[in-house]
Amino acid sequence: MLGLFEDAVYQTTRVVIPAGGTLVFYSDGVTEAESPGGEFFQESGLEAVVERNCDLPAGEIASKIVGALDAFAAGREQSDDITVLVVRFRP
Repeated sequence: MLGLFEDAVYQTTRVVIPAGGTLVFYSDGVTEAESPGGEFFQESGLEAVVERNCDLPAGEIASKIVGALDAFAAGREQSDDITVLVVRFRP
């Protein structure tokens, strides 16, 4: 969560991202996307898409995530926004 509450106190940490590493930022609308049967896409669904496509450029990974969500929802209207940002650290 970034900047949601004005008076909130957040912890900071440092993480070293190796060259070639990838970060995926997403809104809860991604993991809470629903199938026609009411199942959620969940983090496991997102992780699976990223793992299958981790060698692609960042923009294509984002497109694969959105495509997987569309296929998962199978026409069901989503109840939340779907936001995805993929960042690749070049070697």
